[in-house]
Amino acid sequence: MEVNVTQTLITESNIVEDDDIVPVIAMAIYLGILSCCGGFGNLFVIIAIIISPKLRTPSYAFVANLGLADFVVNFVVIPLTVASMFRPGWPTSDVGCRVMFYLLIIGTGVSLETIFLIALNRYCMIVKTRATFDKFCGVKPVVASLIYVWFTSVFFIVLPEFGFGTFHYDMTLRQCYADFTDTASYWHVNALIFYGFFTSFLLIPILYWLTFRAVLESRRRVQSDISQSIVMSGESSKVISDKEIRMTKLMVLIFSLIMICWTPFCIVHFFKKDYDVPVPLERLAVMLVYSNSSFNPYIYAWLNSNFRNAYKVILSCGQRKHMISLQQSTAG
Repeated sequence: MEVNVTQTLITESNIVEDDDIVPVIAMAIYLGILSCCGGFGNLFVIIAIIISPKLRTPSYAFVANLGLADFVVNFVVIPLTVASMFRPGWPTSDVGCRVMFYLLIIGTGVSLETIFLIALNRYCMIVKTRATFDKFCGVKPVVASLIYVWFTSVFFIVLPEFGFGTFHYDMTLRQCYADFTDTASYWHVNALIFYGFFTSFLLIPILYWLTFRAVLESRRRVQSDISQSIVMSGESSKVISDKEIRMTKLMVLIFSLIMICWTPFCIVHFFKKDYDVPVPLERLAVMLVYSNSSFNPYIYAWLNSNFRNAYKVILSCGQRKHMISLQQSTAG
């Protein structure tokens, strides 16, 4: 059953209180910068994968999906959130409030599930044989995985539409959020966080631990046999390229940022129902969640030369010298 509490909040406070003006303006400026930098950055990631033959692989399809999910957060959710900060209670309808909440959680949920698929992809690439990788990480499995990610994210997050929870405009966070006075809403958000916790704090670290253990074993084999010619066959004698190691380290860094950005929010969430969480701390936790959607494109540019070359082509509007450089890097 839906309860419309938004209108009540509007009548109680339809302007920003004087003692809250500076924090709200600071939040709005920060989110505005995030929206621009993250939005264009993630758009560059998607375009880079489209124009660079070296990036048009099934593995990088996960990166493109991650960029798409983060783009939605940066170019749709954050601007709407900034608008609502200066119009407390907006959007005034339950439907608008739910849409804002759904877009944020779907975008971040797809990001998290995609990071898990990337970790699984890296594990199959480095630990398993080429035949196993092609079987489970080829074009068709990747497409099926991406469809599954979007379907499950949308289905489980919009459960309140079937009576599992209500929403309201949270004056502290200046945005629409689940109404924790409603038990179903509270446990719905709890279920989403527990799922994210299980995926992020357990499965992904295990996959990366197994992956880097294989990297270390591969390096030991190369060092022990460096003076002789080796003919390798089978899973146990697989040697891993430096390119795959660099790609894996890049994904580990992105995963680490997710942990840093989401852990404070999860902690605040579980304490919020029964304790008075300081308002600045609660707002900081939410700002970190938004920030996570903006960092990844710049990490790619920092650590991946293929993305750097593609970015140069985009920024130069396809100038010939940068196109040649992109083609040369692809040939290499």
